[in-house]
Amino acid sequence: EYYSMYNALLIPIRRFQTVEQFLQYSDPARAIFCVDIGENSVSLYSRQALRVLSSAVDSMYIVIGAEDTGVPHKIVERASALFEIPSMSASINVSCAFMAFVSALMLSPLI
Repeated sequence: EYYSMYNALLIPIRRFQTVEQFLQYSDPARAIFCVDIGENSVSLYSRQALRVLSSAVDSMYIVIGAEDTGVPHKIVERASALFEIPSMSASINVSCAFMAFVSALMLSPLI
């Protein structure tokens, strides 16, 4: 676990080898927000998404799906919310998806 000096908000980042390790580590009191396209996903830029983000801004996990496989199903099942990033492209680089999420997170208290 470390703090990245290059990410906005200076958030702690932790990597896991398996989905099960993440789910065992995760605190049930924290929201799990997934960035992926799914049946119940909402636009990251919608007022609904910004209200959800503002409600949990101090305590959340951010899970961004891989370009080819997305967020693992077991994590989506536990997610508090599923957000999609509207785009003309079929996929978005994970660093771009992260920055889109952080941008929305920074706007959320203004809603």
